Amino acid sequence: MKNFLVALLVFLVWSVIGLWIYSFGHTSNFAKNDAVQDISAMETASPIAQKDTISIASEIVNIEKTPVPKEFQIFSIDEQILFESNQTIAIKKDSSQVNLPTELSVLPSLLASYLFEHPGQEIHITSNYSPSAKLQTPNIGEQRGNSFKKLLLDEGADVNQIVIKPVLTTANFETDDSLQNAMTFSFKLLDRNRIENHKSAIPDLITFYPTYNFDEVIANKKLTAFSDSVVSLHEAHPELTIKVIGHTDHIGASSENYIRGLKSARQIRWYLVTKGGIDRKNIIALSRGETEPLLRDGRPASRKENARIEIQFSEKK
Repeated sequence: MKNFLVALLVFLVWSVIGLWIYSFGHTSNFAKNDAVQDISAMETASPIAQKDTISIASEIVNIEKTPVPKEFQIFSIDEQILFESNQTIAIKKDSSQVNLPTELSVLPSLLASYLFEHPGQEIHITSNYSPSAKLQTPNIGEQRGNSFKKLLLDEGADVNQIVIKPVLTTANFETDDSLQNAMTFSFKLLDRNRIENHKSAIPDLITFYPTYNFDEVIANKKLTAFSDSVVSLHEAHPELTIKVIGHTDHIGASSENYIRGLKSARQIRWYLVTKGGIDRKNIIALSRGETEPLLRDGRPASRKENARIEIQFSEKK
């Protein structure tokens, strides 16, 4: 009897353990099924919701990849970007100077190279200036354009491919009288009619009759006006050399007249350099003495006509 009770007790214990194991395994399967159903539900969710999610993500990617336009850009004739920078060309209201920021220091060289590679095109330099700027001849916008033009010429650009366009602007200057993005550039097809008209605008000769005190040229309003006209032509044609030629009458020895004519030419050259601001290396002083008179009748009035200064423009050698 005792053995029977022990056996029954063992049977009951193992039965309880078996039921517990069975119950645990069944619960796990239910959990797994629920998890699978949840995943399946996510995968078979509304196509519209999935599409919206993908579309939004795609738009975010597109926004990130869209480049931000630079402040300063130069385009080719076919609207391709040739050069761009976050720095711009700034100017001062009453200054003709063009100071390029570091990032734009290579610009003249790049533009000159492009012009060389495209001889059928020309560059238009638009130079803004304020109506409140000091009145000058040529205007301050044209002077700035010519300053940049000189940078291009120094890099070997052809003068016939450069066009200056001064433009009055009502843009607001900063408190320090500076203006950003004051100069822009564009390319056009080469205008050969413009080139011919431009060449014909250069006078073959400018004649000036100085006022003398013995052999010294007197600085007066007449000389100032003459200097201004020469400076204006030089700024429009910085690629040309200025020849200042002194002429005299026939009174005295020819060698003395040659020296007298050269002295007058040098005094005019000095004035154009120191007062007009023309670079000394762009002016040559010469003398013809008495060898090229305008009139030969020997009258006093004719002698005055012969004693003169002539200005000629020539290509640099």
